[in-house]
Formats: sequence, structure tokens, C-alpha cells
Amino acid sequence: MAQGREKTNLPGTNTIVFTKYENIPLNRRRDITYGRIVVDFRPNKDDPYRTRMTVGGNLINYPDVVTTKTAELTTAKLHLNSVISTANARYLTADVGNFYLNTEMTRYEYMFLPLNIIPEEIIQQYQLRDIASNGKVYIEIQKGMYGLPQAGIIANKKLQKILQPHGYYPCKNTAGLWRHVTNSVTFTLVVDDFGIKYVGKEYAGHILQTLCHWYEVAKDWSGERNCGITIEWDYEKGHVDLSMPGYICNVLMKFQHAIPKHRQDGPQKHILPQYGQTVQYAIKDDPLPLLAAAHIKKIHAIIGCLLYYAR
Repeated sequence: MAQGREKTNLPGTNTIVFTKYENIPLNRRRDITYGRIVVDFRPNKDDPYRTRMTVGGNLINYPDVVTTKTAELTTAKLHLNSVISTANARYLTADVGNFYLNTEMTRYEYMFLPLNIIPEEIIQQYQLRDIASNGKVYIEIQKGMYGLPQAGIIANKKLQKILQPHGYYPCKNTAGLWRHVTNSVTFTLVVDDFGIKYVGKEYAGHILQTLCHWYEVAKDWSGERNCGITIEWDYEKGHVDLSMPGYICNVLMKFQHAIPKHRQDGPQKHILPQYGQTVQYAIKDDPLPLLAAAHIKKIHAIIGCLLYYAR
């Protein structure tokens, strides 16, 4: 992300530049945010063990529009349905590596990292002890990074600029859906995941060739995974099945939910009806205290995970 690693001759992307606190403009010092190291396991990636640096976007005050139009789940599912409903149509997926990175910014952002989390090799190469202040190393962000509020919009604008000369354009009334002016290609875009419908492999090759000229692209001609969803195609019989194997098990593990001893299919205990009575009165609940903010946040997280799965 910086200017490379001398030990392995790894070239840098010049996304970040280490700097002194004094070099940060006075009017931007209130907006200095923090960097986070995030690790994850992504089984659908070539290298499933992921480690990346993200920016604390909650402290950044970006003055312009940051909204990025991506495909909603309904749009993505309708797109899959159109593939199976179109004669000779096929589907492939493409994952663009570092889609949010290497995107030039006209307005730089600033963050810090604790010096003690940086490897000694990097500290010596960039002489970070000479520019550190109070145990922190300050960084000027010159290109797009994960976590920046504006990362999505500037990456999307760059993509439009790249694809427009080749005939691709985003649909005006359907966010996240793209078309070509003459050929059969349409695709949905969610973050950096392309779900591409095509009739004729030469047209699929055209969009892939265009993307590969600018990005590192992982292609899956089987079209079996997109946005964490497993897709099973049966083109001859004309149907497609969507599933997310292991998703619920992972949610249960994430929230440390113990399996109850007795099966319960409702959110609360079942109240037996009073047979023979015309009017059935609701049982008055005992007054319960309001949940603390941390518990409310946890409920929001659980609902969000399960709502995505349900949709």
C-alpha cells in the first residue's frame, strides 16, 4: 500500500504515504482517523485467509456525495431469473481484486497507526521512528481504501469512465444493473462482484478483456458463487437454485447461541387457548426493563444476519 517492500522487491501502489503530524494541513487535523487491521476467512477466494487494512470511516467528514448505487438482492435475483429464461444465455461471475484500491483521490485523507503494530522491517525501511509522534505513525491516504466513505463512489466513477468507451453503461432506473449498447451482455455489480449474463462466449470475452486491462480479475465460468450465494444452474431444465450452505451454523457460532434442549419454533412460549370461551384474552406480560444499548446492537446484528439469509 506504500512504496513497496525492499526485502522481497515487492512494488508499492502508493496508496499511502507515511508523514509527520506537522505536515498534515491545520484544517484537516480534526479529521484524522484510525487504521484497523482486519482478518477474515473467505472460502470463495483463491487465498481464503484475508488480512487487510481498513480506515475508520466514522471519523471522516467527506464534503461530497458518497452514495454508491449497487444492485439490490431483488435485482440480482431477477437477473438470475432472466438468465434461465433466455434461450442460450449463460452466467459467469468475476471478482475484481483491489477494486476500491488504487483509485486516485483529489482530496487526501489522514489516519494513524500505533507504531508497535508495525513490523520492525518496515519501521527500518521507512525510518518510521524518525517521524512518529507519541507512539503513532501518521499516514496520508492518496488513493482509495476500504473503509473510506467515498471509496465506493470514486471506484464506481472510475469504472464508468473505463467501460463507457467500450459500450457499457449503468441502467438509469435500476441501480447496479449494467448493459451494453448492442451486444447481449448485462451484469449486476455489488461492491466488486460482477454477475454477468451473456449469449455468446465472444461477448463475455469482451467484457472480461476490458476489465482485465485495468484490474486483476478472478473469473468463474461456472457462475456458481456470487455475493456469498451458491448458485446451481440447470440450463436444460430451465431452473436455478440458490442456497447458502453453512450460513446458519456460522451465525449460531458468531453469536455464541447455545442449542436449546427442547425445540422451540416460536419467539416466545406458546399460550394454550381457553377452550369453550368465546373471547380469548391475551396474557399480560410482566413489565421488563429496557435493554441496554449493547444488547440492542446485538439484536440488530442478529436480525440483519437472518434477514439477509431470508431474503
